[in-house]
Amino acid sequence: MTGKYSSVDPAAVERIYADMSSRYSNRGDIIKAVKKEFHLIYGSFLTKDCHARAETLIRGYRGEDIYADKNFARRLMALHVSTAERAGRVEEIYEMIAGHIRPDDTVVDAGCGFNPFSLPFFRARPKAYAAYDLCGHTVALVNSYFERLGPAYRAQTLDLSERDPEAYRAQTLDLSARNPETDRGVLLMFKLFPLLERRKKGRAFEILTSSGCRAAIVSFPTKSASGRERGMEAYYAELFAKGLPPGLTVAERHVFGNEMFFIVKRDC
Repeated sequence: MTGKYSSVDPAAVERIYADMSSRYSNRGDIIKAVKKEFHLIYGSFLTKDCHARAETLIRGYRGEDIYADKNFARRLMALHVSTAERAGRVEEIYEMIAGHIRPDDTVVDAGCGFNPFSLPFFRARPKAYAAYDLCGHTVALVNSYFERLGPAYRAQTLDLSERDPEAYRAQTLDLSARNPETDRGVLLMFKLFPLLERRKKGRAFEILTSSGCRAAIVSFPTKSASGRERGMEAYYAELFAKGLPPGLTVAERHVFGNEMFFIVKRDC
């Protein structure tokens, strides 16, 4: 894959190409369908030159502490459609999120996008942060941002429709002192559920089950990209309630603007 999608995980490209090849016989139609699929699950969230612009900002940062600079975080988050949508209520949203993350937690950010740049809004930095995304450009950018925080903060390219983040967490972070009995951490899945379920029904719930995290914070869009509601909030609330696997319980539900959050706890 070249151009806009050149840095997408090759495994994802091969998988979606094979899928579209089973639906279409003409190569031109296959390529067109593959590009359409990647636009829906990835490209539609990117603003123009967002990776280059974010890299320029990060490399040129001259402030005192990039990880405490909320105004700088807002500038980075505004470059990605998903995080930009939180702009008006960013303090309120991340105050809620941070309330469920302990200083000794490992955060597992599945389908991270530009969300790792929200660190300045956390009450305290988590002990470790493992971020996963389909796009190599995004992963490189997040690692550039993380580089001053050490090996416990890393991003990795991963096709989450086929591979579980839990299997890669220790490898990604290289945590020699990690205790699997106590370091269960928190899983973040922001607006990822509909994308995974589109590719493979039940896949998002599989990740929730396999994560091993003590809690998960899951969000869904409540409006389409064009701003139409289309009953999305009720639809996703019902889908999530019906599909939640045994052993997991919804502890809280919050709606901020066009995003609905569920706080999921693992039953002891």
